[in-house]
Amino acid sequence: MMTCCVCKEEVTVDDFVNAFPEFQGTSRIVFCGAFRRAHAYVDPMACPSGWSPAQHKLAVMLAVGHVLFNTPGGKRTIQQNGLNVEDYAGTGNITMATEGSVSIMKKVYSPQTATENDLLSSIYGTELLSLYEAINPPKTCVSPAPYYPVGYKWY
Repeated sequence: MMTCCVCKEEVTVDDFVNAFPEFQGTSRIVFCGAFRRAHAYVDPMACPSGWSPAQHKLAVMLAVGHVLFNTPGGKRTIQQNGLNVEDYAGTGNITMATEGSVSIMKKVYSPQTATENDLLSSIYGTELLSLYEAINPPKTCVSPAPYYPVGYKWY
Protein backbone atom coordinates (compact mmCIF):
# COMPACT_ATOMS: atom_id res chain seq x y z
CA MET A 1 0.00 0.00 0.00
CA MET A 2 1.40 3.40 -0.97
CA THR A 3 2.24 5.94 1.71
CA CYS A 4 1.89 9.59 0.73
CA CYS A 5 4.62 11.63 2.41
CA VAL A 6 5.70 15.27 2.31
CA CYS A 7 9.35 15.38 3.41
CA LYS A 8 9.01 12.10 5.31
CA GLU A 9 5.80 13.18 7.10
CA GLU A 10 2.77 11.11 6.13
CA VAL A 11 -0.17 12.97 4.61
CA THR A 12 -3.48 11.14 4.70
CA VAL A 13 -6.72 11.61 2.83
CA ASP A 14 -8.15 12.86 6.14
CA ASP A 15 -5.50 15.62 6.28
CA PHE A 16 -6.45 16.57 2.73
CA VAL A 17 -10.21 16.58 3.40
CA ASN A 18 -9.67 18.67 6.55
CA ALA A 19 -7.94 21.28 4.39
CA PHE A 20 -10.41 20.98 1.49
CA PRO A 21 -13.80 19.76 2.79
CA GLU A 22 -15.33 20.03 -0.67
CA PHE A 23 -13.57 16.71 -1.39
CA GLN A 24 -15.28 14.90 1.52
CA GLY A 25 -15.82 11.29 0.45
CA THR A 26 -12.61 10.97 -1.59
CA SER A 27 -11.24 7.47 -1.16
CA ARG A 28 -7.68 6.78 -0.07
CA ILE A 29 -6.86 5.15 -3.39
CA VAL A 30 -8.12 8.15 -5.39
CA PHE A 31 -6.20 10.50 -3.09
CA CYS A 32 -2.98 8.47 -3.51
CA GLY A 33 -3.35 8.50 -7.30
CA ALA A 34 -3.83 12.28 -7.31
CA PHE A 35 -0.88 12.64 -4.93
CA ARG A 36 1.39 10.79 -7.39
CA ARG A 37 0.19 12.95 -10.30
CA ALA A 38 0.67 16.13 -8.22
CA HIS A 39 4.44 15.55 -8.42
CA ALA A 40 4.26 17.37 -11.76
CA TYR A 41 3.61 20.60 -9.83
CA VAL A 42 5.39 20.17 -6.48
CA ASP A 43 8.06 17.68 -5.42
CA PRO A 44 6.83 16.35 -2.06
CA MET A 45 10.31 15.20 -1.05
CA ALA A 46 12.27 18.42 -1.72
CA CYS A 47 11.14 21.48 0.21
CA PRO A 48 12.27 24.54 -1.76
CA SER A 49 14.68 26.80 0.11
CA GLY A 50 12.90 29.56 2.01
CA TRP A 51 9.73 27.52 2.48
CA SER A 52 8.54 26.32 5.87
CA PRO A 53 7.38 22.69 6.19
CA ALA A 54 3.78 23.96 6.56
CA GLN A 55 4.05 25.98 3.32
CA HIS A 56 5.48 22.97 1.51
CA LYS A 57 2.69 20.70 2.77
CA LEU A 58 0.09 23.30 1.72
CA ALA A 59 1.67 23.51 -1.75
CA VAL A 60 1.51 19.72 -2.16
CA MET A 61 -2.12 19.61 -1.01
CA LEU A 62 -3.03 22.46 -3.38
CA ALA A 63 -1.42 20.46 -6.21
CA VAL A 64 -3.46 17.39 -5.19
CA GLY A 65 -6.62 19.52 -5.12
CA HIS A 66 -5.81 20.82 -8.59
CA VAL A 67 -5.30 17.30 -9.93
CA LEU A 68 -8.55 16.04 -8.37
CA PHE A 69 -10.53 19.06 -9.55
CA ASN A 70 -9.48 18.32 -13.13
CA THR A 71 -10.90 14.81 -13.02
CA PRO A 72 -14.56 13.88 -13.57
CA GLY A 73 -14.55 12.05 -10.23
CA GLY A 74 -13.25 15.10 -8.37
CA LYS A 75 -15.92 17.33 -9.86
CA ARG A 76 -18.57 14.71 -9.08
CA THR A 77 -17.39 14.61 -5.44
CA ILE A 78 -17.72 18.40 -5.17
CA GLN A 79 -21.26 18.20 -6.60
CA GLN A 80 -22.22 15.32 -4.29
CA ASN A 81 -21.20 17.54 -1.36
CA GLY A 82 -23.80 20.06 -2.53
CA LEU A 83 -21.36 22.59 -3.95
CA ASN A 84 -21.15 24.31 -7.31
CA VAL A 85 -18.16 23.12 -9.37
CA GLU A 86 -17.90 26.49 -11.14
CA ASP A 87 -17.00 28.09 -7.79
CA TYR A 88 -13.78 26.06 -7.81
CA ALA A 89 -12.78 26.71 -11.42
CA GLY A 90 -9.93 29.09 -12.11
CA THR A 91 -10.74 32.58 -13.30
CA GLY A 92 -8.05 32.73 -15.94
CA ASN A 93 -6.71 36.11 -16.94
CA ILE A 94 -9.75 38.37 -16.50
CA THR A 95 -8.41 41.86 -15.96
CA MET A 96 -11.62 43.82 -15.54
CA ALA A 97 -15.33 43.11 -15.29
CA THR A 98 -18.13 45.64 -15.14
CA GLU A 99 -21.70 45.07 -14.02
CA GLY A 100 -23.72 48.30 -14.01
CA SER A 101 -21.78 50.83 -11.95
CA VAL A 102 -19.55 48.22 -10.27
CA SER A 103 -16.14 47.39 -11.73
CA ILE A 104 -13.75 44.71 -10.56
CA MET A 105 -10.11 44.51 -11.55
CA LYS A 106 -7.64 41.79 -10.74
CA LYS A 107 -3.96 41.24 -11.23
CA VAL A 108 -3.10 39.70 -14.56
CA TYR A 109 -0.97 36.59 -14.34
CA SER A 110 0.75 35.83 -17.61
CA PRO A 111 1.68 32.16 -17.62
CA GLN A 112 5.24 31.54 -18.76
CA THR A 113 4.82 27.80 -19.32
CA ALA A 114 2.14 25.27 -20.20
CA THR A 115 2.23 24.06 -16.58
CA GLU A 116 1.45 27.54 -15.27
CA ASN A 117 -1.33 27.86 -17.81
CA ASP A 118 -2.75 24.52 -16.63
CA LEU A 119 -2.64 25.65 -12.99
CA LEU A 120 -4.88 28.62 -13.85
CA SER A 121 -7.75 26.19 -14.54
CA SER A 122 -8.62 25.72 -10.85
CA ILE A 123 -8.61 27.80 -7.69
CA TYR A 124 -6.17 25.29 -6.21
CA GLY A 125 -3.68 25.87 -9.02
CA THR A 126 -4.17 29.62 -8.86
CA GLU A 127 -3.47 29.57 -5.11
CA LEU A 128 -0.41 27.41 -5.71
CA LEU A 129 0.93 29.94 -8.22
CA SER A 130 0.28 32.72 -5.69
CA LEU A 131 2.13 30.75 -3.03
CA TYR A 132 5.10 30.27 -5.38
CA GLU A 133 5.18 33.97 -6.17
CA ALA A 134 4.78 35.09 -2.55
CA ILE A 135 7.51 32.85 -1.18
CA ASN A 136 9.99 33.14 -4.04
CA PRO A 137 9.06 36.20 -6.13
CA PRO A 138 10.37 36.40 -9.69
CA LYS A 139 13.78 37.95 -10.21
CA THR A 140 13.50 41.51 -11.52
CA CYS A 141 17.14 42.50 -11.90
CA VAL A 142 20.36 41.01 -13.19
CA SER A 143 22.36 39.24 -10.51
CA PRO A 144 25.87 37.79 -10.74
CA ALA A 145 24.86 34.72 -8.72
CA PRO A 146 22.88 31.90 -10.35
CA TYR A 147 19.15 32.10 -9.76
CA TYR A 148 17.22 28.92 -9.18
CA PRO A 149 13.47 29.14 -9.81
CA VAL A 150 10.92 27.93 -7.29
CA GLY A 151 10.92 24.18 -6.83
CA TYR A 152 14.62 23.69 -7.49
CA LYS A 153 17.36 23.18 -4.97
CA TRP A 154 21.01 23.88 -5.49
CA TYR A 155 23.25 21.22 -3.97
